[in-house]
Amino acid sequence: MLEYFFRDVLRIDKYHELASPFFVLNDLRILQSHLTDDSFQEEYNSCKERLGVKLEVSHLEFFKEVIKAIIKTFEKLNGLIK
Repeated sequence: MLEYFFRDVLRIDKYHELASPFFVLNDLRILQSHLTDDSFQEEYNSCKERLGVKLEVSHLEFFKEVIKAIIKTFEKLNGLIK
């Protein structure tokens, strides 16, 4: 729904890129309850790749990048709404 809102209401061309940090954050929330699953590392790496983060960064550095991406998204949205 968020992507449709970005695309259809706000008329954003790269709506998927703008919504991606929120989907990554949600995936990380889900992953935290599956830390022992065999697919954890694969899914965690997928989150990093979607934000363009190198796979070898530390957990702390990755979460800093997630926060930066979310802030950047809000800044873009703020500029579009004004």
